[in-house]
Amino acid sequence: MKLEGSRILIVGASSGLGRALALDLADHGARVAMAARRGDLTAEAARQAGKDAIGLACDITDAAACEAVVADAVEQLGGLDALIFTAALGTIGRLEATDTDSWARSFAVNVTGASLVTRFAIPHLEATNGRAVYFSSMAGSYTEPWPGLGVYGATKAALERMVEAWEKEHPAVGFTRFVVGPSIGDETAPSEIGREFDPEVAAAIMPTWSEMNRFGLNLVQPDDILRTVTTILTIQAVIPYVVVLPPSPS
Repeated sequence: MKLEGSRILIVGASSGLGRALALDLADHGARVAMAARRGDLTAEAARQAGKDAIGLACDITDAAACEAVVADAVEQLGGLDALIFTAALGTIGRLEATDTDSWARSFAVNVTGASLVTRFAIPHLEATNGRAVYFSSMAGSYTEPWPGLGVYGATKAALERMVEAWEKEHPAVGFTRFVVGPSIGDETAPSEIGREFDPEVAAAIMPTWSEMNRFGLNLVQPDDILRTVTTILTIQAVIPYVVVLPPSPS
């Protein structure tokens, strides 16, 4: 598809990479619907993106809200050519300290929420032979488990497997699992650290992360991530799985 005039729903667009991606696609002529739980922020971002952008509120843990946000996006955009899912809840903590509510919240956002949005978007994406892109992390299935990120990694691995299943059931849509490497430290990049974590636990396990991370202090640059998404959306071939990592230390 061509970006000019394309109709794209971005879920998780209130801040961070989702917001940066929506603004970038709008700059390339796409008509974007920006959705997130914080509707005031997506409305503000939509005003920044231009007259063809819309800001929507959506709690992706609620099926009715997911159905409504897809319906609103389709109605206001006149259809749907692509879905991009960047929303995520990251947690840092030992597995033995993780309670039932923490597991439920993480799966509700990172896995079930993604599936609910897809469920309501899929008829519209099939009508246009559209694309669906889901952001994951190298803490998922790409590397060995990261201490302290057990819950987050498990949900990201589940997300990737779930997207594979959607791909098999709906081959008319181009599904992509997009694994992003370390990118902490840039306000437009996806953070591996979410809203729920114990600072003492994080400080204790960070040396272990440093030993595991062969990239040193190098980070994935946001512009590289944005260009990769543009490629996924615009080339004729379908890219089922892509990993973007920072360069190794010289």
